[in-house]
Amino acid sequence: MPEKILRLIFILLFTVLGVVLSRQGESVLTALLPSSVLTETILGITFMSLATMLLGGILGAVVGCAVSPYLISRLFALTSRMEKSLSAMSTQDLIAGTLGLFLGLIIANLVGLAFSSVPFIGPYVSVVLSIVLGYLGMHLAVSKKPEMVGWFKLHAEEKSEKKKSKEKQRIGKLLDTNIIIDGRVADIFQTGFLEGPIVVPVFVLEELQKIADSSDVLKRNRGRRGLDILNHMRKKNRDDIKIITDDFEEISEVDSKLIKLAREKGYKIITNDYNLNKVAELQGVAVLNVNDLAIAVKPAVIPGEQIFVQLVKNGKEEGQGVAYLDDGTMIVVEDGSKSIGKEVAVMDTHDKAVEDVFKKEHFDAVVHLAAQTLVSDSMADPEHDMHENIAGTVRILECCRKYGVKRIIFSSSAATYGDVADSALPISETLPQQPLSFYGLTKKTAENYLELYRLAYGIDYVILRFANVYGERQGDGGEGGVISIFAKRMAEGKGITIFGDGNQTRDFVYAGDIADGILDSLTTEAANTAYNLSTSEETSLKELVAILSKVSGKEIVPAYDKPREGDIYRSSLNNAKAKCNLHWEPKISLEEGLRRTYEDFAKREGK
Repeated sequence: MPEKILRLIFILLFTVLGVVLSRQGESVLTALLPSSVLTETILGITFMSLATMLLGGILGAVVGCAVSPYLISRLFALTSRMEKSLSAMSTQDLIAGTLGLFLGLIIANLVGLAFSSVPFIGPYVSVVLSIVLGYLGMHLAVSKKPEMVGWFKLHAEEKSEKKKSKEKQRIGKLLDTNIIIDGRVADIFQTGFLEGPIVVPVFVLEELQKIADSSDVLKRNRGRRGLDILNHMRKKNRDDIKIITDDFEEISEVDSKLIKLAREKGYKIITNDYNLNKVAELQGVAVLNVNDLAIAVKPAVIPGEQIFVQLVKNGKEEGQGVAYLDDGTMIVVEDGSKSIGKEVAVMDTHDKAVEDVFKKEHFDAVVHLAAQTLVSDSMADPEHDMHENIAGTVRILECCRKYGVKRIIFSSSAATYGDVADSALPISETLPQQPLSFYGLTKKTAENYLELYRLAYGIDYVILRFANVYGERQGDGGEGGVISIFAKRMAEGKGITIFGDGNQTRDFVYAGDIADGILDSLTTEAANTAYNLSTSEETSLKELVAILSKVSGKEIVPAYDKPREGDIYRSSLNNAKAKCNLHWEPKISLEEGLRRTYEDFAKREGK
């Protein structure tokens, strides 16, 4: 159908062209035909004109019929090429090219006006300029599109950021009663770290007044302190401290009023009230907690730095001691209950003060547990791993030699065995050690140092090759860190990731059982050898997730990532030697240990 229509159009065009050309031939026919023919007319048209137009139209139609198939095929080919070319261009390129074309044509016409009055070439200059500048505009717009888009985007982002920054700065901060009485917010605001406006609702003032009028001396003093602090803030920052009269008579609780006001006005709440913090966050209200700020600005302890603290009381858990740093930060010292009232040093193995402790205390035995325990870190930084695990151990051994220590208990690792054949599981102590990681290598090397120190200086040793240790209060790193990481993320309501296919196995042993093994090692007569402290059971990471799901009551669907370099695929240790010589065996099942560990993390997160 389109071909027929196009053919008809071409025939009509050639017919019209034939008629137009025939008019040009009238002058020739005028000289050849008699005057009677030239003068006679029909409907105002001479016979000659009518004849020539008819003849031209017929000839044009014949030519149109002849050439139209060729012209149609060429038109279709041209259209197809243009369609393919345009289809290959992105929408952004088309838009940019069109805009560039329009801009080029506009410039061409403006320039062409200056040449319009020039004889001969004037009319053609505009045409040439339109072609050249139109093409250049389109080409440049397409080629420079990324730069133009980037400029517009950057400009828009800058305007957006400036707008957001201004809006953020001017967001009102609501003060609750407790934070005013606390007083710290006044100091923070004065330093410039907290920008206004600071908003105090009238119902907060009324609560402060009620507290100040209380018959209870303590409450009265607190209320008066709050009013004094607020007056002090207003005097120094009158423009930024605003008292508003908004109130909600239908609500009795001040905290509820604060939350509703913050939601309606878009304010943030400044507080030190944990419960108000949580309730506000649940309702989508932004909260600035001064206690969180205090935690954030606590001084960091640099690795290798020595800290002397005064243990003042027992901790919550058995054997713990509690001390406070100069800034008021509470620290918990494991096994510190025996040193209550004494000043103790917290340090690493490389600290020069370590030798002073040996010299002062005259130890009979030393339990050496300090180490860099991350396999991934050892592969990323072997030098640091060597410094901590080998040089640190030698430092302790030297102190043992100088000050007459009779026995050292050394925590080694299953990583010293490497990735063994399935037939060798569970691994016994007699299996050759072939570590796959620098961490495993440093532990194996330290074991060799222990043997040479025994031969040279008579210091007894017991090497304890731990399986994957886990338990309450465990950090996020180390060999057994997988459990602490999983438990912590679950307690926080976050997802967990397994590195590998999840079928890799580990021998997980509870920290309380390890402590019993260390105690047994201090008194055993079967010293100067190595023992595996383990359960002799394999548990895959998938099975671990299933047990954690059971003890937590949460359905867990882990994500998977590529295996980490240096990780062992299967691992379990044979504990028969420890059972026989140390009279030790694990007492806590994996399910019970995981339950205790998860509940500890959940308790920390307040869940």
